Amino acid sequence: MTLSYIYTNFKPLLKTTHMKEIFNLIIIGALLLTSCRQATNNVNSNLNSQIDTVAIREIYLIPKNYIGKIEIYFDQTDGSKIEYEDNIRVYRIPESGILKTQFQFNTGTYYKDCRTYYYVDNKDIRKQLLTTANISAKIEGIVIFIDHNIVEKNKEIGERYFVDSLKHLDKYINLKYYKER
Repeated sequence: MTLSYIYTNFKPLLKTTHMKEIFNLIIIGALLLTSCRQATNNVNSNLNSQIDTVAIREIYLIPKNYIGKIEIYFDQTDGSKIEYEDNIRVYRIPESGILKTQFQFNTGTYYKDCRTYYYVDNKDIRKQLLTTANISAKIEGIVIFIDHNIVEKNKEIGERYFVDSLKHLDKYINLKYYKER
C-alpha cells in the first residue's frame, strides 16, 4: 500500500485535527520502523563483510641487528613452509632480507595489533620493534618503516619494509618524491 492510497481511502476519517495527528504519527512510525530495519540490515551486512575481510594476524621475526630492506613474496611454490604460532602467521625473515613464502597474500583490513615485528636471536629471544608509515614520525632508534606492497601485472605479490632509523631512510627511498601517508 502506498501513502497516497492510504490517505485517499482514509480521508473521510481524517476530518478532525486529532485524527489527522494520529494518522500522521502512525505513518511516521511505520516509516521509521521500515528505515530502522533497513539500516540494521545494512549494518549487519557491513559487519559481516568486515568480519570476512579482516586480515589474519602476523608475526615478523627479523634477525637480531638486521638493518636494511625486507621484501616478502607470497604464493611461492619454492617458498618457506607455512608456519603458525597460536593461529598467527609467522614470517621468518632470512639474513638476506628477502623471504619467499608459500602463504597467500594476506588480504583484508589491518588493525593496530594485526602485525607485530621482532628482532630475534638464535635462542628465539624477541625484542619488539616499533612501526611507522610516516616519514616525519618522531621515533628514535630502529623502526620498521612500512613501505608499499609489491605489485606485478596489477596483482599484489609482496610487501616491502625498511628496518633502520628514520633519519637513514634516504638510503632506501628518495624522500624528495615520497609522499607522507
